[in-house]
Amino acid sequence: MKKLVSRAALAILVLFLFGAMAQASTIYVTGFDSFNNTNLVRFSYDGTSRTVYAGEFLLTIDGVQSSGYCVDLFATTYVPSGPFNEVSLVGVDHIGNPIGYQAAWLMDTYGEGTALEKAALQVAIWKIMYGDSFVYNYGYNSAVGTYLDQYLNELGSNVYQGADYSIARLSPNAQDLLVKTPAPVPEPATLLLLGSGLLGLAGIRRKFRKE
Repeated sequence: MKKLVSRAALAILVLFLFGAMAQASTIYVTGFDSFNNTNLVRFSYDGTSRTVYAGEFLLTIDGVQSSGYCVDLFATTYVPSGPFNEVSLVGVDHIGNPIGYQAAWLMDTYGEGTALEKAALQVAIWKIMYGDSFVYNYGYNSAVGTYLDQYLNELGSNVYQGADYSIARLSPNAQDLLVKTPAPVPEPATLLLLGSGLLGLAGIRRKFRKE
């Protein structure tokens, strides 16, 4: 009986804590890795040619620094921009399974590289998302193309197994982004309630001991 009461109380506290953390986020786009010819790329999608800067977006998510990569060719993200309020952070399978987990694997594996390598990472994510409809122009930026081929070859059937990445649903105000999910920070009120609950558990245990 003692264990049953303690476990039930602890389960309620855990559910309350995670419920408080599972709220919509506020995101600012604070910068971009690089705006120069190193990461200027050209590709065609469904026969339409585009020339864009490819690379890593610098972000804050609920005040915590993070980073992200575009998973949406049909919107525009301005740098800097925000705040984007009430943004849902959803699982990477939002963009497809296994595509979302492959994109997360690419970001987790190659996300710490140079501006050139990050440009190739972005192009690789687009390629696995859009398939044959996405055609990279190797003649325009062959250096990015070299890393692109390397990343796609090394990707193979690899998928990310952890829970450190999410899709930030910024559209239609900006592009949806694959982001590194910051560790949740509970509100002060949640910490206070959690502490009170733990004290309550201690009180229950003491009472049982006295009986």
